[in-house]
Amino acid sequence: MSDWRPTDFAGFVSLAQQGGGDLGGEKDMSTHRSYPSSIEQLHREVEALAEEMRRPTPTTFRVTWLPFSIGAAFALTVFVIVAFVAKHV
Repeated sequence: MSDWRPTDFAGFVSLAQQGGGDLGGEKDMSTHRSYPSSIEQLHREVEALAEEMRRPTPTTFRVTWLPFSIGAAFALTVFVIVAFVAKHV
């Protein structure tokens, strides 16, 4: 049996995430992100989400009747247009 422990794998993953060490090449700085700007962007997104969450949920009446009313109005409009065109053709 081997002496393998789960912490060995965690250390390997940690090393792999860090890039595996410096092999003497230049590092690519084009992918480097500015952490303060990333944090500011995150704060703005969280504030926008919080504002959206503060809005009250729609009432059952509005959720049920508004789509039905829009559909009924559209159907009535189509019916009137078709009847008007059929009468004058």
